[in-house]
Amino acid sequence: MTCVSILGCYHPPIITKNPGLIIVQGVYQHELSGIKFPEYFYGFKRGDILKYDKEGRNTGIGYNLTKNKNIVAATIYIYPIPHSSFGSPQNVIDEARRYLFENHYKEVKQDIIRHHQSAKVIDEMNIRYGRKNG
Repeated sequence: MTCVSILGCYHPPIITKNPGLIIVQGVYQHELSGIKFPEYFYGFKRGDILKYDKEGRNTGIGYNLTKNKNIVAATIYIYPIPHSSFGSPQNVIDEARRYLFENHYKEVKQDIIRHHQSAKVIDEMNIRYGRKNG
């Protein structure tokens, strides 16, 4: 399972001392997830793409929007959620992963609000995205 978080001013959970800058012109495609990130998206311009691990599983893609002297910065983080089978039936494993993901999402959201008290949730939705590698 891969977690994709669209966050403003949040740091990913695993950061190496020297993240690697990925330089791409045109559309960037995250290799492991298959998700594509265009240079421009609804007025946002893609900024830095940082790889926080050697394999590129933990990656941050920045987008910025400047309008009327105001700047909105958003970062999309892609990182793996640890896999564990628990030695249980698949439905139990799936339910445990869903529960762990939902709690992780709530923690990340609360971290953002705690560090940026003017932040507010405008909308939330579930999006299913096909996995490239199974």
